[in-house]
Amino acid sequence: MRSKAYLIPSSLADQAIRDLMASGRIRKDLKIRKIGDYVAVPIFDEDTSYNFESKYLDFESRKYANVKDMIRDILSREYRYTGYIPEKWVRYGNSLFLTRPVGECVFEVMKRVLGIDSIYVYHGITSAERIPVVEFLYRKRGEVLHIENGIRYLFDPEKVMFSPGNTNERTRMRLLKFQDENVLDMFCGIGYFTLPIAKYGQPEKVYACDINPSAVHYLEENARINRVEEKIIPIIGDSRVSCPKGPFDSIIMGNFKSLMFLPAALKRSKENTRIILHHLVSQENLSRYRYDIMHYTSTIGYLSSVEESHIVKSYAPKMFHVSTTLRILRI
Repeated sequence: MRSKAYLIPSSLADQAIRDLMASGRIRKDLKIRKIGDYVAVPIFDEDTSYNFESKYLDFESRKYANVKDMIRDILSREYRYTGYIPEKWVRYGNSLFLTRPVGECVFEVMKRVLGIDSIYVYHGITSAERIPVVEFLYRKRGEVLHIENGIRYLFDPEKVMFSPGNTNERTRMRLLKFQDENVLDMFCGIGYFTLPIAKYGQPEKVYACDINPSAVHYLEENARINRVEEKIIPIIGDSRVSCPKGPFDSIIMGNFKSLMFLPAALKRSKENTRIILHHLVSQENLSRYRYDIMHYTSTIGYLSSVEESHIVKSYAPKMFHVSTTLRILRI
């Protein structure tokens, strides 16, 4: 079968394949080939952060329709296992996150097939610091290096959160322009939005605040790893009181409690400030939430307009995660 592929020098292939696997770009239905001093890796699409030569090549199809069938077949043949096998999972770097525990033989087969080092069970988020509730199951515990959109995110999954459902929003931050702007990220975490803004948006500075000291620690580490430390000013504390007064050109609010914090953001805005806030909207309020936000800002002295708004994902039955971009027209 013919597919677009990266030609990767053999000396770089192991790490590059890990990175591409973590980013979800490798076609798992086709077998990787060796061509002279290069390894040909079939991919879905290109990423400009990789500098490998790409071309269309012929590849042999894999025996299984998908990786889950392969895992199921190996467990049946080698272990005579007929118990629970996860149908879906989330992968960060070389760690896998499931919704319920699995047996050790399942881990061993998933390790062999997927190239993972550890498995955790994810139970949710707790406290204002957004600390994940995870259960460590097998093998290598500790920091994870996750690569996405050319950004390297280092974090400890037992100390700080990383949302798999916000990939498109992190990609969107990479594509938006912040040319020469002073940007405030009021809920920065480990740099989910701060890092793509700093690396690709060409801002003057990004002031990045989070109430979780562990998150700010990893933000600083990630700023160094991605070579944008001179662009980022980390701040630990409640963003309502700890952030500079500004005013700022753009304000990012990546937290479902953004509307509660909106007065603090408005105090740090000026005419033409852009505020990108994430919030929850019920199905019954989908037709009017834009008006409600603009009305709310007007009641506290800020005339605003909704420039753009879209549903990020379904959060719960009849409840949606929404991203809304406000423009401050008059103070």
